Amino acid sequence: MSRILGIVVLIGLTAGVSPADVLVVKSGRKKVKVHGLPDKVGDTEVSARNWRLFLNQSTGVIVEDNYDSVVWQKKASTKKTQTYPKSQVVEMGLAPLQRDANLDQGHGDLATGNLAAALRNFGTCAKNPEARTVDRMEAKFYLGFSHLMFGRKKSASKVFAAWDGGKSVYTPEALRLLAEIQTGGQKFKSARATYERISNLPDITEEWKYKARCGLVKVLIAERKYAEARKMAGGIAKEASKNKEDATSRALAMCLEAQAITFAQDEAAYPKAEKLLKDALDLKGVDATTMAFLNVTLGDALYSQKRIEEARFPYLRVPALYPQESGYCGAALLNAGNCFIDMSEKAVADGDQPKADKLLISGMKLLSEAGLKYKNGGARKVWKRNKAGWLEAKARTEKKKKN
Repeated sequence: MSRILGIVVLIGLTAGVSPADVLVVKSGRKKVKVHGLPDKVGDTEVSARNWRLFLNQSTGVIVEDNYDSVVWQKKASTKKTQTYPKSQVVEMGLAPLQRDANLDQGHGDLATGNLAAALRNFGTCAKNPEARTVDRMEAKFYLGFSHLMFGRKKSASKVFAAWDGGKSVYTPEALRLLAEIQTGGQKFKSARATYERISNLPDITEEWKYKARCGLVKVLIAERKYAEARKMAGGIAKEASKNKEDATSRALAMCLEAQAITFAQDEAAYPKAEKLLKDALDLKGVDATTMAFLNVTLGDALYSQKRIEEARFPYLRVPALYPQESGYCGAALLNAGNCFIDMSEKAVADGDQPKADKLLISGMKLLSEAGLKYKNGGARKVWKRNKAGWLEAKARTEKKKKN
């Protein structure tokens, strides 16, 4: 189900008009129905392919965007609503001119790294009683997310711990992020309770139940209970494989089983970890977040086997293919930078200083990107630790060019 795409396209097509929302749902085996627009505009039949061209004639309103359904109002002037299961929803078009101005400004501030302004705008929208419900829920989620993006985990935790979004589409993700923060803070009991809360949400989807169970595997890994984690992840992957439409859940479980093997430093099981990851990467329909996680974990698995040169490639694929996954991009660039530094040290040991300098300069460039663009604190520390050697390498390289 596409939502963001609809918003982006809508912004470009609706300047100067005041359309309402559009909802595209499945209707029969191969048919779809476009709600909010007439069947025809002039001689042109409105379809799932061209509905954006006629937004100035839309009449409906998306009242609620929930994790299991969408509540639709045929006309803004009526109170009667209809609920469609999320499985039926193909696409949503949220009218940009009905969106709260502070919400859109907050997203702009977040994109440019202006944390104070983003927090102010998201907070204003979240508390605005006149804003649409879908906008207020989105603003509250991104209020917490903004804190998290800038390393303010305690503040993010407060926002997500006080979450009262009901069945909003953001509810399970807000709770998942809370559980991730709790796990990272070694509050394992709280993390387990939060994942259980996700599983027990009313009418929660099977996909989210799998995510919650995978979250419990992450807790076991954080507790260094690797054998338990492998067993649980393997069971989830086997169960999820029965649903061909949910490749993401299966891939995530396979990734976590491989991660447990890698963290346990079980050398005899390394080949299994590598196979799990490569098989998961070959699955069709896996979401971008999980694909980024798979590549980082494959890099870790190869690095643990001292296959440094090979390890850098899955790390580098993450920012190249999944730039929107900022958390994984920062980690991947940090690890790739470390690979280049390790290779540089080996070149020094082999007596090849020019090669060592080139590798070190490349590695420091990756670390700089991780630290500056993705706010990765670990990358900044490694960069500072290698700054002196990098300056010497640059000086030697420049001198060689002049000669």
